[in-house]
Amino acid sequence: MLEKLVEWGKQEDAVRALILLGSRAGQQPADVLSDYDLSVFCDADEPYTGSDSWLTQFGNVWVCVKEKVVYEGKTFPSRLVIFEGGVKVDFSFLSIDVLDEIAQNCSLPDDYLLGYKILLDKDHRTSGMVPPQYELEAIKPSEQEFQEVVKEFWFEIYHIGVYLKRGDLWSVKFRSWAAHSFLLRMLEWHAEAENDWHSSVPPIGKRMRSWVNEELWQDLHGVFAHFDADDSWKALFSTMELFRRITADTAQALRFNSMEDLSRNMIDFITALKSSS
Repeated sequence: MLEKLVEWGKQEDAVRALILLGSRAGQQPADVLSDYDLSVFCDADEPYTGSDSWLTQFGNVWVCVKEKVVYEGKTFPSRLVIFEGGVKVDFSFLSIDVLDEIAQNCSLPDDYLLGYKILLDKDHRTSGMVPPQYELEAIKPSEQEFQEVVKEFWFEIYHIGVYLKRGDLWSVKFRSWAAHSFLLRMLEWHAEAENDWHSSVPPIGKRMRSWVNEELWQDLHGVFAHFDADDSWKALFSTMELFRRITADTAQALRFNSMEDLSRNMIDFITALKSSS
């Protein structure tokens, strides 16, 4: 696929440069399921966004999703495409002035810092680009941001308990995913604090096995439930206890208020709710 993309770029006059981002451009080994995250710098994107017929030269298209990317407040079109065989390519169509800005800037956008490969540069605009660092510096949360995550988590937990009591299992799953998103945010901060904030962890839980300790990894096996009331109650208590523990550890590292009273009040409420008639 990579050879096809480069050859396509060479043949298209409007395309001036191609830069590969994402896992295939980083230091972590990519597998056969890794997608191709391609920045297409072009004079005009209409030939590629006005119709999807040009995509067939890369293979039979299973699905093409029209999306947008934002750079420095400007919006640009993108096409997220899955081809026959499961090969996925994300095309982002950016203007030439964006390439010039990236190439001439002393610092790179985050997705470029994590790794990039220049596949094509017809006008030699990328010669002065800063090399990637392959990692991002971790950013400590403010105490307000930290406490908002704590409050949002327990807000969702309250609803999980209520829906479980009512037997609304689909609603339980809906609220559980929201709660897990806040659990993930705390897990990220917890891991970054343990690493003294030297570097951030990958997004959306990628490669989590490599950045949480073994005890946490084992505990995480208990926070997802089957579509079943008893298992959902069990997972709920495991989730609450895990969040309470890592929140306390992270708050101590940041010298923040851990809001332990809120944690205890909600755990007590859920415990009483489960046992009530």
